[in-house]
Amino acid sequence: MAYIDYKYYSEQYVGEPLDEEAFPRYLRRAEEVIDSITRYAVKQKGLASFDDFVQEQVKTATAAQIEYYVINGLEVATDGKLPESFTVGKVSVTTGGGSAGNGGRSNAVAPKVRAALEQTGLLNRGVGVC
Repeated sequence: MAYIDYKYYSEQYVGEPLDEEAFPRYLRRAEEVIDSITRYAVKQKGLASFDDFVQEQVKTATAAQIEYYVINGLEVATDGKLPESFTVGKVSVTTGGGSAGNGGRSNAVAPKVRAALEQTGLLNRGVGVC
């Protein structure tokens, strides 16, 4: 089951405008990132198995990753390259391009994603003791 739907992204999160027809593609890429950085904990257990706070943080993180892709392009997800420049509203930013580093994964994750998930315990890479 999807972590969020188009209604959540557009009405609750109020992300950058995205065509509803394109939404499933962006959602899939965003969920791949969430699953990867949480070591597939949400995918394996199911979002509903977590308490309300964690569920909301996962939804926020998913929406933030979608918005990151809307702003930076889905190419960040596949080739790890940041755009040389982009414009949002009246603001234009030039980054100089280049690689996202670390195999394209470090900057392929929106900073807001980590911020949303860091208090949930889902980013803990520790190994439990039996």
